[in-house]
Amino acid sequence: MGTKRKDTGSPALGRYLAARRAALGLSYRQLAQRLGKAPSTLQAWEQGKRLPDLEDLLALSHLLGADLAELLDLAATPVRELEKQLAAAEERLRRTAERRPAGSAHRLKVLEAERQAAFLKNLLAARQRQETT
Repeated sequence: MGTKRKDTGSPALGRYLAARRAALGLSYRQLAQRLGKAPSTLQAWEQGKRLPDLEDLLALSHLLGADLAELLDLAATPVRELEKQLAAAEERLRRTAERRPAGSAHRLKVLEAERQAAFLKNLLAARQRQETT
């Protein structure tokens, strides 16, 4: 049974990568070849459907003459999106905690929901501090 993958990309990063690639006169295929990636991978990045990993961001910064810090910032999840994710995680936690079945499997689900909510709270606080400085 197949699983659906959520879009996990960054439209802002995608637009930036597309603009830099076009400014250098490179096609998807040319840049993908230089990166050692499939053209469809590069296309997914530029369409904001997927994010390059850190190693790929480093290679992109060299190939496109872009600042790595700028690419990382563009790849970061915006505060509004983190707020939505946190609200959804807190709702999942509330629903999971309300179900009171006995057993360790249920307790593990509650702990996982608590961890996810705590992670998002910390990440959101860090991003908010970063945006105010």
